[in-house]
Amino acid sequence: MDAPLFKKITELTNKYPLHMPGHKRRAAFLPPDLLSLDITEIEGSDNLHAPKGAIMQAQRKLAQLYGADESIICVNGGSSGILAAVLGTCKEGDTLLAVRNAHKSLQNALILSGAGAVYADTPVSSFGFALPVTADIIEKALLSYPEIKAVFIVSPTYEGFCADVRRIADIVHKYNKILIVDETHGAHFPFDPNFPENAIRQGADISIESWHKTLPLPNQCAVLNVNTKRVDIERIRQAFSMVTTTSPSYIFMGLTDYVRAYYEENDIFAAYTKRLKEIKARLKGLEKLVPAENIINGCDYDISKFTFVNNSSESTEKITGILKGKYGFELEMCAVRHFIAMTSPADDPDMLDKFADALIETDKTLEKSKTEEKILLPEGFSDRVVQRQMFYADKEKVPLEKAVGRISADFITPFPPDIPLVLAGEIITKRHIEEIKKLRNNGTEILGLTENFLVARIMKGELK
Repeated sequence: MDAPLFKKITELTNKYPLHMPGHKRRAAFLPPDLLSLDITEIEGSDNLHAPKGAIMQAQRKLAQLYGADESIICVNGGSSGILAAVLGTCKEGDTLLAVRNAHKSLQNALILSGAGAVYADTPVSSFGFALPVTADIIEKALLSYPEIKAVFIVSPTYEGFCADVRRIADIVHKYNKILIVDETHGAHFPFDPNFPENAIRQGADISIESWHKTLPLPNQCAVLNVNTKRVDIERIRQAFSMVTTTSPSYIFMGLTDYVRAYYEENDIFAAYTKRLKEIKARLKGLEKLVPAENIINGCDYDISKFTFVNNSSESTEKITGILKGKYGFELEMCAVRHFIAMTSPADDPDMLDKFADALIETDKTLEKSKTEEKILLPEGFSDRVVQRQMFYADKEKVPLEKAVGRISADFITPFPPDIPLVLAGEIITKRHIEEIKKLRNNGTEILGLTENFLVARIMKGELK
């Protein structure tokens, strides 16, 4: 059969998946014969774009789970929820306060909406990843830009660290703004008290959860939650309908309802979180592959995430290669100084134990680095940028070394985690170039680069 993509997929599924999606390719965690669920809008099946029957009932149960006024099942992933949240709250001329470590779907939402954005800095670790934004920076930005309509933050981060959502919500509401939380990596939070409290219950107005990341569901399954006190729910629904397929997958919708009911009615998470705690305790003494939560203080942490800082003299790429080649574990992400393994309640407990064994054995073979670790605490925010202007701007290709001082017209984004290193509208610095080179030398794919070129805006007078 001449099917190159299908062939490649089958070749890549021979390792144990410590990555999303959360079903981990274990059929026991999904109902049998999924094709039988693949129906369309026939009599009795309801309509996602105007639910009145079973879909509406399923969404009400999701709202009860998260403590929301309303929930919407997303079949185009958490990205569609983010698009709907921004389009449903911000229009052309409005200003959104966003964190720099936001997913690129936020930038797409800004382009579509025409709203401007002010970007708040987040604390940054020398290990190469952003930490949650602080409430103080949010308040400083709100005082400097009183016209801000809504605030967009990420919690938990890709690495598993959580912001103080309750305090941020109090500040945002003090200034009568709307708080949107990208909680795409925290879909599982309401199911067990060992996880951080979910954003809606901490006061967020809108949250987005990608169920496929940490729950036993296929890619694209997600939920959009809304509290309606400050948000026009009809506009959210209309925005959601605009960015969602008119042929929604009943497999995805049905499975979202199934998984919600299954985990509410069966005490699966207790055994899962107990095993996670046991494994974390075993790994606490690692000296070279250090669990990130052992180093980073002051943040709540999602125990389902296994983020490790490479504190050895060996490259992270080689270490993850050992974990894959010698022990058979395919990880979620490998960066310059850290790597991530993702778990879910569908994981085989024995395989999680074997993963811990592999880490302990590998740690013993490594030599400790003498690099001093630190956390940078920036307290700034950007000027207002209109991403739609960047999207439609005239562009030229500029060699990487000559891009310093130019304004980037595109987002320069390491993948994963799909979080921009350079924002469209931002001046490219020497430090950006050095970081790009470091990532590329480590094998990280950089979106927004064409060979050795960056796309930069042609400067024609002042940027407006």
